[in-house]
Amino acid sequence: MYQESLRDTVDRTSRVSVLRLARTREKRAGAVREFVADGQVVTNLDRLHAASILLDSDKVADIDLAADIALAAAQAGDDRGFPLAAEAIDRSLMKRGLPQKYCTQYLHVPTTGWVLYRWDESVTDAERASMGVPSLAEAKERLRALNE
Repeated sequence: MYQESLRDTVDRTSRVSVLRLARTREKRAGAVREFVADGQVVTNLDRLHAASILLDSDKVADIDLAADIALAAAQAGDDRGFPLAAEAIDRSLMKRGLPQKYCTQYLHVPTTGWVLYRWDESVTDAERASMGVPSLAEAKERLRALNE
């Protein structure tokens, strides 16, 4: 299921394509929720794959679960869980209309191009580094690259 999610493509100009991908992602998220509820997500690799799939969901509860699962992987010794958790935390905050913490979320605005979603200015680069994500300056540099 995780490998399939990596191959997802969508034609954003086609409403049918966008809806089809959304349905596919919701089915995957539902399956992952069942795996979690049944205690089948046990290894760190399971956790990372489950969190990645849940991160594609449009549901805040799924994204929050992704953060919890990714943090569990990190706490169990797999540092790859930290940046995945940071992304999930930021996405959840963004979906709630709140500033992100780790500067992982970008939005495409048709009239201006890519923008870095608003962020909590009290969060330091040290906090970002502790979660394995780039500094604010690096996030802004990525933004410049996205718009070139």
